Amino acid sequence: MSVILVVDDKPDNLVTIKALLNHLKPDCEVITALSGQEGIELAHKYKPDTIILDIFMPGMDGYETCKSLKSDPVTANIPILMLTAIKTDTQSRIKGLENGADAFFTKPIDPYELGAQVDVLLRIKQTEDRLRNDKLLLLESVDEKTRALLANEIKLNQIIEGFSIPAFVIDKQHKITHWNQALEKLTALPAAVMKGSSDHWKVMHKEARPLLADLVLDEADEATITKYNIHNWQRSTLQKDALESEKVFLDRYFLERWYYCTAVPFKDENGNITCALQTIQDITKRKETEIELNKHRQKLEELVKERTQQLLDKNEELERMNRLFSGREFRIKELRDRVKELENKIR
Repeated sequence: MSVILVVDDKPDNLVTIKALLNHLKPDCEVITALSGQEGIELAHKYKPDTIILDIFMPGMDGYETCKSLKSDPVTANIPILMLTAIKTDTQSRIKGLENGADAFFTKPIDPYELGAQVDVLLRIKQTEDRLRNDKLLLLESVDEKTRALLANEIKLNQIIEGFSIPAFVIDKQHKITHWNQALEKLTALPAAVMKGSSDHWKVMHKEARPLLADLVLDEADEATITKYNIHNWQRSTLQKDALESEKVFLDRYFLERWYYCTAVPFKDENGNITCALQTIQDITKRKETEIELNKHRQKLEELVKERTQQLLDKNEELERMNRLFSGREFRIKELRDRVKELENKIR
């Protein structure tokens, strides 16, 4: 069961949002907090799948709470939907994004928009959790005990072929030694042709250039890695000397596909790198979901701008009418006073 944490300093708002979510998402558990600090504590305790966070709260406001959650490894991967007032300006939204917010929702709350936003964030969280678990399982599978077995070619072959994740291994000469069935299915490049060659670049490129496995094998510096991986890349937080990268490529059908890649070096008992394993996972669906969320966020920004302008126009009209009526009332009072003065003279 997915868990949704709602943080707002106003009890009435919490009751309303919880009731809406219980109706729209009956398969989710909704927990609430009345302050940013309480929200952080509950996030640590329950590890929610999504957090709905109000911006304007006394003490620790939504921005500080969001920044604290996103800077903590325990809660950093939880998507945060920030609730904003209708007059919130673009700079405030930019500030929210800079502090780690994943999406925004504008009050007054539209139940169906809220449900749609929560659905998107829950899907993103589920997808990212699966990727992290797969990565962790992969890295755990190549721990010290497993590495000791890699000297046995049969055992290595069993490990690689057993992966449900597309993967290949290259030796110190950058020759392919293993090319599993999952990678064959992804690329339509048969293992019988690929093994023994240095053509692993064909997975992603039209001409020869290093992949992450090559860079790991050569212990490349950051400048070299950046040169060949102009998209997002980073060093793994789970495995020393391992690299991670996200890239978009054209597949064999000339369609854009997003791939999440990892590369892990294997070393002998003396610490020398002997080969490198690279995995390639198709994350196109997750990226498409993120793109749709961004589009939805832009539409909300436009709606906020439009509604804000409408409010300003109405407010200006009310002020003009107020000035007009105030002037009339003053003139009527003058006439009444003049009439009374004349009446007194007549008497």
